[in-house]
Amino acid sequence: MEQIEYKTKFGDSLKGNQRIVKDPKAIIVIVTGMAEHSERYDDFSNFLNANGYFVYCLDHYGQGKNGELGNPCDDYFFKMVEVLNDFISEKKAEIGKEVYMFSHSMGSFVAQAYIEKYSSNISKVVLCGTNGRNPLVKVGLLLAKIMVHKGNRNKKAKFLHNLSVGAYEKVVKNEKSHNAWISYNEDNVKCYDEDPLSGYRCTNGFYLNFLKGLASIQKSKNVDAISNSIKVLITGGEDDPVGNNSKGLSKLFKLYKKHNVHVSLKIYRNMRHEILNETDHQIVYDDLLNFFEEN
Repeated sequence: MEQIEYKTKFGDSLKGNQRIVKDPKAIIVIVTGMAEHSERYDDFSNFLNANGYFVYCLDHYGQGKNGELGNPCDDYFFKMVEVLNDFISEKKAEIGKEVYMFSHSMGSFVAQAYIEKYSSNISKVVLCGTNGRNPLVKVGLLLAKIMVHKGNRNKKAKFLHNLSVGAYEKVVKNEKSHNAWISYNEDNVKCYDEDPLSGYRCTNGFYLNFLKGLASIQKSKNVDAISNSIKVLITGGEDDPVGNNSKGLSKLFKLYKKHNVHVSLKIYRNMRHEILNETDHQIVYDDLLNFFEEN
């Protein structure tokens, strides 16, 4: 693993990491979830690297070593879409290989926005730990617009946190950790709990901008804009509260099918939000590798 720093067209920079090999099959860009960071994908990245892929992972704004944890810049969701496209375009031109994307959780919603706008720039994308249309997003955005102002934008969210992550915590009641909803694998949950760069409380401003991003995707005209040349895999755990226990995955799959997107669906039983970190994660690894390698 080699740490990198990417200077963006916005005048700032994002840190992350890369793993390179000689004569790669393709480039895989990993887009992480909220309240985590790129180094949590080390094992999966090493697996992809060992199988002949360049792997890049940029941390989001307000994540990893990119500023104050959980307190990104305004419009970070939409900025990240543009940063990813610029980064992918540069690497594609530099290396001369196709680009694939693996996205998880918050990153999967950024990836949805990305393919609605720039699907012709990548060949395959995995949307992991994601969700379909959720009517509560509009309600949450309305509340956030009312509640969030300059005076509390940078303060850690309470009400908006409880509406989102707090709701997942209530679904999976566990005396050992309130983060048990991310995984059945207790060792993974313990590592997440003890990681100073994970599990932090995000700010009111974070939620306002995230909800703006969520409200912008999955509109018919945007989904229609997704090129049928791109292959999409929607995947996640059957017991993941983010995807409404897989119902949201099926909803998104049906939406994409309706709009003629080249999409497939894979749901794993006895897994929660982080299928890459469950005890039987090698099954997931192998399935993802097959997706990346199939014609």
